[in-house]
Amino acid sequence: LCMYGILASVDEMRFKSSNCQDCWIRHWLYELYLSSESSQFNIDDRDGFLQDSTFQKVPALKNDSFGYFSFESVNLPNYYIRHSNNRLRIDKYKNSDLFREDASWKEWPALDGKAGYNSYESYNYPGRYFRHRYGEIWLDAYDNTQLYKDDASFLTVSPTTVSPTNTSDPTSVAPTSAVSAVSSTTAFTTERTKADMELTTTLATTMTTRLTKAENELTTTRATTMTTTTTHSGNNNNNNNNN
Repeated sequence: LCMYGILASVDEMRFKSSNCQDCWIRHWLYELYLSSESSQFNIDDRDGFLQDSTFQKVPALKNDSFGYFSFESVNLPNYYIRHSNNRLRIDKYKNSDLFREDASWKEWPALDGKAGYNSYESYNYPGRYFRHRYGEIWLDAYDNTQLYKDDASFLTVSPTTVSPTNTSDPTSVAPTSAVSAVSSTTAFTTERTKADMELTTTLATTMTTRLTKAENELTTTRATTMTTTTTHSGNNNNNNNNN
């Protein structure tokens, strides 16, 4: 198989999002992102986008992890998808148990139930799956919501599956269907709404905390003032009586 002049192995694959139909996992500056195939940036650098989003599926680096897999970057050989501080990235292989465990993934049928799609659970953090949120790929604990299930489900396909119809022309780009465009917009609108709600909640909590603190400080100040005034008044009365 040949992908724009690049030899493609039968074990090479790409991760296509379940709820953003023209979006794929790619590495950029060693971190993993969900990137739209139809974005102008990826259209202008078609070869780079395809290479950065293609991985070699290999037996898990953790040798005793039957049924698990690891994913090696095609254009950065010996760099594997792993989690670090819950962020997914590609790092150069290190001969350590921690690295091998971080880079080993259990392949399950998709959490969102779509036929042919899969979800990927961490070897050393059972119950945590990689998913996209806000355009980045993270390792998050399972959440029994439809959004989480969709975000954590991916179709794995051969690099040649998504090539333009005219593969002899590297600059040609397959048109994005109206359905794909709507799906992409809906997915990111949902993410944006979620982010806005979280920000609103954070701001409200911050304002409530500040208001409570201010009210407590005012109450304390008033109490101190009243105590000082009462004491001063009492001292004046005592002085008058003595006189």
